[in-house]
Amino acid sequence: MNRYKPTFSIREIGKVRFYGGVLFGLLQSLVVFHFLISIIKSEFTFTTGYYDGWDLYFKFEFDSWTLYIIALISVSLSFCFITQFWLSLSTGQKRSRRFKKLKARTQTYFIFFFILAALLKVSEDVFLLYLDGFGPYFEQEYNLIAILLPSYVFLYNWNMIATVYQSLKAQLLSIPIWLGVSYLISLTYYLI
Repeated sequence: MNRYKPTFSIREIGKVRFYGGVLFGLLQSLVVFHFLISIIKSEFTFTTGYYDGWDLYFKFEFDSWTLYIIALISVSLSFCFITQFWLSLSTGQKRSRRFKKLKARTQTYFIFFFILAALLKVSEDVFLLYLDGFGPYFEQEYNLIAILLPSYVFLYNWNMIATVYQSLKAQLLSIPIWLGVSYLISLTYYLI
């Protein structure tokens, strides 16, 4: 039996829901980006010593690659809420489709909070490794994790959208947009 899934489009989701979700996601990615920046700065400041802590906090600088990775993570995490917003309308549909949307929304919340908790825990351990002298080794051996984690979150959300809609074209179109928006958000660090 061939099951029909509707094509992912603005008309299928609704203009207000689609553009509202994109706007909400952009604002949230800015908030998450600056939240992660402040967490990393404060962890670095307070693990290196308590003596001139606030001076170190304001003088701490990131390189452009680290800012881009943090922006990728923040845009990927905010895409969880964009996905939830897009899939939230479930009235007047078949029961199986409503169940798929509910399952996708639940899993996007789970992946958001799981990845955020894991990032906060791992960031603390990474700074302790820097104090022990294992920092350069950690960067060389596990640099691929910094790319794979936001990629996994982004593609996982598209997988959740694909359970409800046919979305291959939209997914392929959104990957360069995701990379470009992440780059633009990483540039906002220099504006503040």
